[in-house]
Amino acid sequence: MKVRLNYPALLAFALLMSLAVTTKAHAQQAGASVLGTCGTASYSAGKIYPTTQDTTGKECVNATVSATATVAVAPLTSTNLSGTIAVTNTFQSIQVSTAGRNGCLIQNQSTTDPMWVYFGAIAGATKAKSFELDTSHGLAISCSVGGLGVLTDQVSITGTGTDGFTANFQ
Repeated sequence: MKVRLNYPALLAFALLMSLAVTTKAHAQQAGASVLGTCGTASYSAGKIYPTTQDTTGKECVNATVSATATVAVAPLTSTNLSGTIAVTNTFQSIQVSTAGRNGCLIQNQSTTDPMWVYFGAIAGATKAKSFELDTSHGLAISCSVGGLGVLTDQVSITGTGTDGFTANFQ
């Protein structure tokens, strides 16, 4: 007896068999298991479980949260240290280094001359290391560091003699 092999059918059969023995990948479950009370399910290590939620639809989370401090916002009093540039191109201190500083704002009041503000020991103050306040927009500079805190260094300024600046510190 002569056997004829149907190669296309044999290939299709082999493909089906290989798919049948392939291990399925675990996928995320679309919904959550509902528990009467969060924390009542028991789990075993190494197994995959669906997310859980209580009967109000809130997801069950195993977490511990503790607060160690309270935050109170208190009004701050400003100290006005505005003045004028005493000597052209010579840095003068507006306020010494202050650990308790909560904020500051310094603004150039001149309409013709720029000013430079330096944060740090006045001995290291140069225009190249300073923030320039030009006259085009009534520019000001703050001691705030992008919501992360406040600079507490000494604050110095220079510009053209007799030009005025506004400086408020909290």
